[in-house]
Amino acid sequence: MACSGIAEHNEARRRAGRAELLAFRKKQLLVMQRRELVRQQQLVEYSAKLPNRFSSRDYVSQW
Repeated sequence: MACSGIAEHNEARRRAGRAELLAFRKKQLLVMQRRELVRQQQLVEYSAKLPNRFSSRDYVSQW
């Protein structure tokens, strides 16, 4: 009888561990997506802020 309680406990711990792992992975995925979004936005901002972009009179060659 005692063995059944131990087995149930172990099964519950396995399920809880699996649920925690899935929650962690989901959170990590959201963090990675947010970081990638910020990185993409920073690249767009950077390309618009290139130094000396308008220092030349030949505006066509700058683009």
